[in-house]
Amino acid sequence: MLIQESGGEVLGGGFGPRWIELIPNWVNSWGIDADPFTPTDPRKRTPDNS
Repeated sequence: MLIQESGGEVLGGGFGPRWIELIPNWVNSWGIDADPFTPTDPRKRTPDNS
């Protein structure tokens, strides 16, 4: 998790400059050609495959 000091105000009125960037450690997803409700195995996120 990173706290950004600026940039949040571009979201519109009522938002301040600070915002939180969440970076996952694990990614679990499946494509549109996969069986419904059958996700693939989760994989560990590395800095190279952000």
